[in-house]
Amino acid sequence: LFAIIDVDFKSNICSPKKLAVWFAFWGQAKYRPTYLDIHSKHDEQRAVELNRLCGEIAVDGGYDYIDPASASRRIESLIDGLWLNMLLFPKIYLRTAARDDAFVFLAELFPHHFPLPAEPLDRGNRRAPQVAKHEAGEVV
Repeated sequence: LFAIIDVDFKSNICSPKKLAVWFAFWGQAKYRPTYLDIHSKHDEQRAVELNRLCGEIAVDGGYDYIDPASASRRIESLIDGLWLNMLLFPKIYLRTAARDDAFVFLAELFPHHFPLPAEPLDRGNRRAPQVAKHEAGEVV
């Protein structure tokens, strides 16, 4: 599970140009059967693997409260959301910060398997203050 998430944020995969292409592809996939077939095959394989891994970790860690299918959907939603934030806010939401956010989520979901960081992971992630200013009515 660590390797799958780690790869999602490698610089050769998670670049601004590639993120833009992915989101354009996803936007067109439902209107183009060929795109949808490609997208569905990849997503189905990934979903099966994430579900399997979440199930194994849940059993191994005694996380009886975790439904593997729900956990894998939340992980996928998190990754997609982090990628979207990087696409929308490339100067204030860095790839490394998004990767760290994903691993903090895994540590919260599976605390016996993924350690929380010893200290806060800021590393230039200025997204939260910017959002707070925007929500307070300030122009960002």
